[in-house]
Amino acid sequence: MDDRRTFLRLIGGGSTAVLAGCLGSDAGQSGDADATTADDDVSTTARTGGTTNGSVPARYETATGLSDRQRDPSSLTAKDTVAYQSTPKDGQGCSGCQHFIPAKGDDELGACVLVEGRIHPDGWCKLFSPTG
Repeated sequence: MDDRRTFLRLIGGGSTAVLAGCLGSDAGQSGDADATTADDDVSTTARTGGTTNGSVPARYETATGLSDRQRDPSSLTAKDTVAYQSTPKDGQGCSGCQHFIPAKGDDELGACVLVEGRIHPDGWCKLFSPTG
C-alpha cells in the first residue's frame, strides 16, 4: 500500500511538472502569436498609410484640403471602397490631389477631405483629382 501511495505521489508530481511545462509552452506560443498580430497591425498601418480604424488626430478632423474644401468626418468613404494604396499610380500621388490635406507639424501622413484615416502623400485612390 505504501508503494502504491509513493508511486501515485511520484506520478502526480511528475504530471504536475509536465503540465506546468506545457502551460508555460502554451503561454510562450500565445505570446508569440500576439507578437505576430502586433507585427501584422504595424504592417497594415504602414501599408494603408494610417490607423487601421480610420480615425485621424483632431487637427485633421475638419481641416481643409488643397482645394480649400473642408473635411466632414460624417461623410467619409472607406479606403477599401476607393481602392486606396500607399504608393503612387501612373505618376499620380495624393500630394498632387485637390482632396489631400497635407501633414501638419512633425507628422509624415496627412488626411483626405473624402477618404477616412491617415493618408500617405505618395498614396493614390480612385477619387484622385489633380490640383490645378
